[in-house]
Amino acid sequence: MSALGRLAGSAVVIGGATLVARTASFARDVALAAAFGAGHDLDLFFAAGMVATFIIGGLMVAVAPATMAEAPGGRPTRAVDGLAALVLLAVLAMLTTGPALILAAGPPAGAGLIVPLSLAIVPAGLGLYLAARLTRAGWRLLPALVPATTPALVGALAFSGIGVALLAWATLAGLCLELAILAQATWRIDRAAFQPVPGLMARLGPLVLGGLVLGCVPLADQVAAASLGPGAVSEVMLGNRLVSLIGSVGLIGLGLALSREFAAAQAADRPLRPLMRQAAGAAALGGFVVAAVGIGWSRDIVALLYQRGAFDAAQTDAVAAVQSAYLLQVPFFLVFLVGSRALAALGRNGQVLYVSLGMATGNAVLNAVLAGPWGAAGIALATSIAFAGAGLAAITLADRAARAEPRP
Repeated sequence: MSALGRLAGSAVVIGGATLVARTASFARDVALAAAFGAGHDLDLFFAAGMVATFIIGGLMVAVAPATMAEAPGGRPTRAVDGLAALVLLAVLAMLTTGPALILAAGPPAGAGLIVPLSLAIVPAGLGLYLAARLTRAGWRLLPALVPATTPALVGALAFSGIGVALLAWATLAGLCLELAILAQATWRIDRAAFQPVPGLMARLGPLVLGGLVLGCVPLADQVAAASLGPGAVSEVMLGNRLVSLIGSVGLIGLGLALSREFAAAQAADRPLRPLMRQAAGAAALGGFVVAAVGIGWSRDIVALLYQRGAFDAAQTDAVAAVQSAYLLQVPFFLVFLVGSRALAALGRNGQVLYVSLGMATGNAVLNAVLAGPWGAAGIALATSIAFAGAGLAAITLADRAARAEPRP
């Protein structure tokens, strides 16, 4: 099978398994909403995990390409180094969210939420590393399905009456269980994963920063929407749900497959450029098809998901317009993914960070320009334009780097 065929097969398998895991997360949120309603307790639960979720999102973007692009040289990263870095991030999350949460909920309740949900960064980060090692070794289903464990556990306990504080500890317990499953599988097939890894932390730093910068984009969209008046934030958040699902499946499914194939090409000393260009073309074509179908059916999708009760036809039209504008980014996001993974495989992690910074800055500027005349749909359009620039920049930089790569 060709490298592109292996890449497509891996992306489909991992993406499908990721969709199952994301469905479990959605079911957990539905269960929590049914058990607690949109009230004070659920607000505290989500607020306590907000910073930790943001940090884990940055790690999710960075860990796989940094792990799979192993190269000789560089200071070895020991297990204790990685553990210390994750604990430091957990403490940062506690300090960022803790004071406000303790004021809102009281010291015992606030600490009962913030401590477990911040500590969740540690098993989540270690689990992402082991999942990348397993994927590189050819295990595709297990690393993508294991993340369904925690939302399934929390969703099952939502109606038990144990309260949100114990559900926070259940979240930490579920992530520890996921880590144990991944560690046991990794120990069987890749014991080198538990040895010092040359240069891992140096590769990881710029990629994590880039991931965190990209994570600021939806936050910037919400801030811009808040200036438009009542209802705009909800329109932006609801209009972005479908694109977020597509993005998360693409990030994990296609992203892991790309990192694996690019790392294999580098290890075998094969030129990266042909595979990268084929992958970018296929990703762009597939993305345009998904975007076209989604835009064509946008109003029907929004009506099916949301139009009931207080959510009327006028709100359906408004959210459908936002969703259509967000869907325009899909092909460019996938091309950005190909380019950024290729840059990581080529050791150009700093360039990934610069492209991410440029994208976030452009998005903020375009939000200010387009929100006035077009409202929430203008904010969504700004994000799509910014991703178009980031995708073109990433694939152009990767193409130049691959063309200049020395070969025997």
